[in-house]
Amino acid sequence: MWTVKHLNLVSLSLLVTFILIPPCEPARIFGAFSMPAPSHQIIFQALMKKLAERGHEVVVASPCPLPEPKPENYKDVYMPVPIDDLKEMMKLIVSPKRTPLNEHIQLWSKSGFVCESQLSLPALKDYLPPKSDMSNVTFDLVLVEAFFMDCMVPFAHHFNAPLIAIATQYSIPWVNDMVGSPDSPAHVPHTFLPYSQNMNFLQRLHNTAFILFTKLYRRFVSLPEQDKIARKYFGPSMPPLWELEQNTSLVLTNGHPVVSPIHPTLPNLIEVGGIHVDANPPPLPKDLQDFMDEHEKIVLFSLGSLITSKNIPEDRLKIFLEIFMEVPCHFIWRWDGEIEELPVPPNVVTSKWLPQQSILAHPHLTAFITHGGLLSMLESAYHGVPLIGFPFYGDQKLNMKQATENGLGVTFDFFSFKKKQLVDTLNDVLNNTRYKENAEIVSRRFRDEYGTPLERAVFWTEYIIRHNGAPHLRAASTKLAWYQYYLVDVILTLLLASMLILIVLQKIISFITVSLNSLQSQKNKLE
Repeated sequence: MWTVKHLNLVSLSLLVTFILIPPCEPARIFGAFSMPAPSHQIIFQALMKKLAERGHEVVVASPCPLPEPKPENYKDVYMPVPIDDLKEMMKLIVSPKRTPLNEHIQLWSKSGFVCESQLSLPALKDYLPPKSDMSNVTFDLVLVEAFFMDCMVPFAHHFNAPLIAIATQYSIPWVNDMVGSPDSPAHVPHTFLPYSQNMNFLQRLHNTAFILFTKLYRRFVSLPEQDKIARKYFGPSMPPLWELEQNTSLVLTNGHPVVSPIHPTLPNLIEVGGIHVDANPPPLPKDLQDFMDEHEKIVLFSLGSLITSKNIPEDRLKIFLEIFMEVPCHFIWRWDGEIEELPVPPNVVTSKWLPQQSILAHPHLTAFITHGGLLSMLESAYHGVPLIGFPFYGDQKLNMKQATENGLGVTFDFFSFKKKQLVDTLNDVLNNTRYKENAEIVSRRFRDEYGTPLERAVFWTEYIIRHNGAPHLRAASTKLAWYQYYLVDVILTLLLASMLILIVLQKIISFITVSLNSLQSQKNKLE
């Protein structure tokens, strides 16, 4: 029972907190986020908008402007991506022939074109040399995405400002390298591989080889190509990209220990998974609210913003429509095509846009058919919703692997699943309480943390500003040569020393043996 004494203690503790945590003076913050994926931009927008609301002057260059209303001190610089490049990326995503390897190579091959098209935009010239130098444009902090497009990193060097990198996955090997965090391939799977933390020998072998290959390919193929493009716009005196990224002050990742693989981190690598999650999502539109209130078992079906309706093969679409008619529940389906194209069953509501978090928060939502994108996974974990996953690309297979191991649901291959499999699974998820119970356990764990992910992200961002890049947080490992970091020189020295000791021992033993044989021979002659 709360008393006046308790309330006074709480008030006193809050007052002490405000006194002890120094306020951050309003700063000028520049964000450059290239990836033309709404699911990526949602993360950046959540942080940048909050920073603007706290009084900082924020400029964001991206392909996705922040929807209105937005703070007066928040400025968008529109960086569209050529439509042909987008189409090529979409073809890869919905292809059954895709592999983690060709996903990497394709994304890196497109990154050069995206960088060139964005850096050459007139809207960005005000922030590039020589125009920005002449107009004395300055910033106190630069934020970029750590993914495949690395040509925005030089903005930090250009403005002589600390650099924060944001990863929209739980981890990527080269993001670890930015701050010197270990990869630990024995138990930490690569983001694009469908493995759990408990890998067998062949999986560990594949994981290790894949991490090594992607690092080498990026360093010696992709980064040099992007470096050439960046020099055209930032000037020939720009240090190499691979040196600039070693000056990263902080990395924010979209991981969370409840839904992501556990992995070692350093003080300047902070997990903020769930940064976009709204604890109190806005009310549903009246038609959806009425629909969800009227029916007890409802399934949400959405494959994310990048998987458009026209990308779904006809045979898969037909199976889904048949399943909707057979399973005794109601569906909310994100369908961005024309509704006249489909024989939609009466138990299905379709919409081109859905307030996903508000739907997930409704108590009558029983399951979520998803592509396994990390934002959807985090939202489902927060609201305690069981999952049926059809992962397509990137980290989605890993995400669904984690969800399956946590007992939250079941994973299928989108291009080969059978109708009966999905019908049986849907009926099991709808009627077996263990899925909901496991989801609620995950939800309680997710919510049981100190502060919110957004508060953590804001605190550490302002910490970097307050402490001029916080060089005291950086590990010395970022300055080591590869043979020093992996102890190759130490191991070789130990091997050489061991060999020398063995050689000396062999010589000593040989000398003793010869001497003993000689003495024995002389003794025999005397006898």
